[in-house]
Amino acid sequence: MFFSVSVIPTRHLRRAVQPSPGLGGWLIYRLSLRVCKLRAAVSLARLRRDQGRLAEARDVLAPVYGWFTEGFGTPDLKEAKALIDELSA
Repeated sequence: MFFSVSVIPTRHLRRAVQPSPGLGGWLIYRLSLRVCKLRAAVSLARLRRDQGRLAEARDVLAPVYGWFTEGFGTPDLKEAKALIDELSA
């Protein structure tokens, strides 16, 4: 059974997204948030590109891409980089 976020009480949602104990869990939690933000930025940048708003698309995506210092071989970062290159051309 699937639940939408609006169905889950806020106190339970907060507990569900708490990082695991220890530094490793916290880093994984933070990285997953950044990846989610990157995916959202890529989606918004595509929408802006399709609307002909190229500078705005680049302005949305470039700062989020800049947060990352490694993992540039991952599909998400490759996709973001390709879109940034397309928007910069």
